[in-house]
Amino acid sequence: MHRVMAELHQDHVHLVRLLDLLDEQVSLVSSDGDPDFFLMIDIAHFIHNYPDLVHHPKEDQVYRVFKARAEKWVDVVNALLAEHQSIPAVTTEFSSMLEAAVNGSSIIGRNELKQKIQDFIDIQREHMEKEEKTIFPLIEKNLNEQDWADVESGLVKADDPLFGDKVEACYDNLYQLIKYESD
Repeated sequence: MHRVMAELHQDHVHLVRLLDLLDEQVSLVSSDGDPDFFLMIDIAHFIHNYPDLVHHPKEDQVYRVFKARAEKWVDVVNALLAEHQSIPAVTTEFSSMLEAAVNGSSIIGRNELKQKIQDFIDIQREHMEKEEKTIFPLIEKNLNEQDWADVESGLVKADDPLFGDKVEACYDNLYQLIKYESD
């Protein structure tokens, strides 16, 4: 697996861990437990600041090179590129809903909260599944060394602020929870 694809896949593995934490929050809401709004806000914040702003642009670069090589997959790639344009708005809306519930500017019922969390999870998981099962294998099979050089020449280096070598302070609580659940 090419290094760039390995990094993208690892980002998906990390995102799945966060979505699993959100699944736990859905379970809490469903069982009349107390969901952790601050945890969910931290997850939404991370998704906005890393997958939406760093990971997706990296995938976009790979997809642009792939489109030039594999014309029969242009429609699928264009659909994924369009999702990369719409998903940040979904993340922002999800985050805003959570923040409004925390600061009391909006009251949300349990059923609506459960549905909004689940919808957010589903959008994220469905998008990753399309990539992992459909496009990623095709990219690996079709891109050559020159294509990868073209991909890499357009990439901006950015470290993962939660799962990278240095955890940003704003993600300390989330990191500790993930670390605790891994132990």
